[in-house]
Amino acid sequence: AITALPAGVGGKILQIQNTTGTTQRTTTSSSSFVEAYTVDITPSATSSKILIMFSTFGYQDTTAIGSIYTIYRDSTNLGDSSKGLFMFRNGNNNLEMGVCGQVFDAPSTTSAITYGLRQKTESGSVAISYISRSGAPTFLTAMEIAG
Repeated sequence: AITALPAGVGGKILQIQNTTGTTQRTTTSSSSFVEAYTVDITPSATSSKILIMFSTFGYQDTTAIGSIYTIYRDSTNLGDSSKGLFMFRNGNNNLEMGVCGQVFDAPSTTSAITYGLRQKTESGSVAISYISRSGAPTFLTAMEIAG
């Protein structure tokens, strides 16, 4: 059995932190991302990388409007400033769907970090974006990987 990687070899998972919830979160904001769930992790070395993964059940209730999801490290958006990491757009009717994504981060710190799953609508003040639609589970996981 392998009990350790050779010196200088990265890739070993050092820790996993996970948040799970079923509380439905909504927003009508199209100007800024609104936090829905968070997970905290404290890297053990500045060379560590963090893999953040999320899955949820999303919903958009307004025709021709998108729901946009992203991950923040503290106050830094790890996705695109306007399109986040994942977006789906409603066609002719209300649209519900499973949403999942991941991002690989190199925070270069050993201080505590909060990663947050956030959402916003593409446009319009009447559009509503959902996370954990109707109480479906949301999973937000942060894995520290040796650098």
